[in-house]
Amino acid sequence: MSLPVDTWLTSTVDLEPVQYLVLHRMLCHQWRHGGPLPNRPRVLARMVGVSVDEVQAAMPALRDWFRETDDGGCLVNDDLESERERAMHLRDARRRGAATTNRSKAAERPAELDAERTGERTAERDGQRGVVRALSDAPVSASISISESSPDPALRESRREEREEGTSALTRADTLAGKVRKLRAAKPELSDYETARLLDTDVEQVRRSNA
Repeated sequence: MSLPVDTWLTSTVDLEPVQYLVLHRMLCHQWRHGGPLPNRPRVLARMVGVSVDEVQAAMPALRDWFRETDDGGCLVNDDLESERERAMHLRDARRRGAATTNRSKAAERPAELDAERTGERTAERDGQRGVVRALSDAPVSASISISESSPDPALRESRREEREEGTSALTRADTLAGKVRKLRAAKPELSDYETARLLDTDVEQVRRSNA
């Protein structure tokens, strides 16, 4: 709401403080709610925040500011209503103009948008392939040293079986640890849960590999 300061000051200079307050708040309510105000002192008192007696005492000085509707049930400031309608019309015109501009820009860029989306999908596929290559290149290394110097054949066989089982377990652990390191190097933003899902293992195995 625009306020012509000079006109406002000269038009309200003779009003008492309560009269000024009632006038100002009535005009604000008309602008905000977009229509005439109820010509009922009790309702107006609640709207402007003063007593009913104060509204009734102020209204005679404010009659020139408001026009009663034909049925006498409402009060309206015609100048303010005209200004409000112009402001609403300007706002709607700006919104329509902005919508038209946005539609025109969207129509001019379909090929660019498709190219951007295609590039994003290609980059995502390349990234996934890079992860797979990194995992496939993970080194598998494990060693275990167990003495087989015992002359007892049964003891040597037992140690050989223990060595094979230990080597298999270490190989699996080393393989998983290597894959975890490779995957984290390629995608450091992955969480333990995401890493476990990609490696088809459980979270605890991933966490032990990180230890």
